[in-house]
Amino acid sequence: MINVMSRCALYQEGLLNMFGNLDAEQLLLLDIDSYTLAEGRAKFPEAKIIAISARVGAAEQVLRTLLDGAQAYLTHPTQMVTLRTIELVLAGGGPVVPAQLLAIMPLLQVPPPIDPLSPPRSPHLLSKTEHRVAKLVMEGLSNKAIADALGIADATVKVHMKNMLSKLQLANRTMLALWYQTQQVMAA
Repeated sequence: MINVMSRCALYQEGLLNMFGNLDAEQLLLLDIDSYTLAEGRAKFPEAKIIAISARVGAAEQVLRTLLDGAQAYLTHPTQMVTLRTIELVLAGGGPVVPAQLLAIMPLLQVPPPIDPLSPPRSPHLLSKTEHRVAKLVMEGLSNKAIADALGIADATVKVHMKNMLSKLQLANRTMLALWYQTQQVMAA
C-alpha cells in the first residue's frame, strides 16, 4: 500500500490519485517540505520512504535524509520519475537521488546510488535496428505497429525487445522507453 504525507491537501490528493492504487508493499511518499523523516517514520514505522521536495535541497539535507533511512530523495519529480523510483525502491534499489548529487555520494560510503533517469548501460550496446525499435517503443507503438513501421515480422520485434531488455538489464518496455527518452535528452 502506498501512503502519502503532506500538509498540502491538493498535493497529497494528486499523489494519491497518481500512485495510491499501485499494489505494493508498504511505501510512504513523504513531502519532506511538510514533515520530517522522523514524523513519517513514527506514523509508518515499517514503510520504505521516498522523500519528495518541491525545492532542490541542499546536498547536506539530501544526504542527511538518506542517512536517516529514506530510500530515495526526489526534487520536482515528474510522474514517470516517481513511478520509476517506486519500482526501484520496491525492487530493493537505492539510494535514489537527484542526478546533480551523484558526484558527492562517495562521501557517504554507502552503496552506489541510482538516478531514476540514468541508463543502466551504454547506448552503444544496441544495434541500429534495436535503436529504431527502442525509439518506436518510446513513442508508444505496439510490437505490431513497430513491425509494420520497420517492415519486419512481429516475431523479430519480440526478439529485439528481449535482446534489448537483456543487454540493458531492464525489466519491461516502460523502462526501455524511459531509458531511450533519457538517452535522447542527454544527447541533445
